[in-house]
Amino acid sequence: MKLILPLIFLDVFVIPMIHLGGIPFKLSFLYLLGWVLINRPSVKLVLPLVGLIFALWLGKIYSFWRYDLFHFEETIFMTVNYGVILVGYTFGLRSRLKDVNWLFGIILLFVTINMLIMLFWQSSTFLINFYNLHVRLEEGLFAYRNPGIFSNPNVSALASNLLILFWVLARQRGLITLRGSMYDAVVLLLGLITVISFGSKSGFSAYFIILGSYLLFFLRFNARQTILSIIVLSGLLLIINKTIMKSDIGSYSSGVSTLFTFDKKIQSELYKDHSVDGSRVYKLIHGFKMWLKAPILGLGGDRKGGSNTIQHLQYHNDWTEVLVSSGLVGFIMLILLVYQTSKQSLLFIVPFIFPGLTNSFFFTAQIAMAYFLFVGIITSHKNHSQEVIPVNNNLPEVGSLDNK
Repeated sequence: MKLILPLIFLDVFVIPMIHLGGIPFKLSFLYLLGWVLINRPSVKLVLPLVGLIFALWLGKIYSFWRYDLFHFEETIFMTVNYGVILVGYTFGLRSRLKDVNWLFGIILLFVTINMLIMLFWQSSTFLINFYNLHVRLEEGLFAYRNPGIFSNPNVSALASNLLILFWVLARQRGLITLRGSMYDAVVLLLGLITVISFGSKSGFSAYFIILGSYLLFFLRFNARQTILSIIVLSGLLLIINKTIMKSDIGSYSSGVSTLFTFDKKIQSELYKDHSVDGSRVYKLIHGFKMWLKAPILGLGGDRKGGSNTIQHLQYHNDWTEVLVSSGLVGFIMLILLVYQTSKQSLLFIVPFIFPGLTNSFFFTAQIAMAYFLFVGIITSHKNHSQEVIPVNNNLPEVGSLDNK
């Protein structure tokens, strides 16, 4: 476990997806699949996920019979997505870790590569080829947003924020044993720099919620050290920001502009024409109409082919997607799953809101798997830890403060 877990996180957050015969996969997926086949973990611990799979296929069978929706590709993908999450969660529950200090190295590597992509996208053909960023290059996206390792700025922002969330929760639970708050300052600073380069509104929202959680937690116990960290963080941010802005990096400048005009960006989204696709409100209304077609069972993941009364749309909202594809049964399963994770920490709810309500989190397969794997790690540590590991010499034994 001590070696394999860092390798899984490295595979998820740093190494690009491998394609074999047009089918994308991760080497870590193959390992986890083998682990499941050998260990056969109990499904009782993950009943909401099993319920989601069951509800999804009930919806697909119903839509095939009622509306002649004969495509199955998206339903199969969603099933694999749920299955990967299930495996990651059960694997994390089997972990017995005393620390996850290796997260610091993963975060540094993730940030470094994304910064190199932002700075040298015009000259580094290796990075463009390795992370398959040709399409983004042709679209001209680099001029105003950094697509990052995942070729999508919103997904890259999600990955960045999850790594920060993992760090903050691990620090609170005593799973980070590196001494000194400077490690925290570095992680939080680098996280903000990368999120700025991605220019994701949901990314900014999630980052500042996580940052606020960190500050509220540690200000209670060592205000002086936490304030010192804020001062250092702010000073370094100003220096780095000034240096990058001088380089006239379009994606970073655009990200700074988005950050300081955040309210106007939100207003622009709200004032879009709600009668046409492109508006979030339109997508919600469309999803509600499709849900009414099959409110209990749903319509499955594939809503094209067959009856013209069913229209397929990308909702950019995990909750709407589950409601339409799996009906009320699946929606309740999702609520139970979120509740189950929130019992470990309320901070775990963040990705279900940002970007879960505005883009997608639950259907990002590898990233969602890593999230639930970490939920399993935190759950395992809470249930089996025999001693509290102090964060550093000046902060309290935070492991004793869980759920207070």
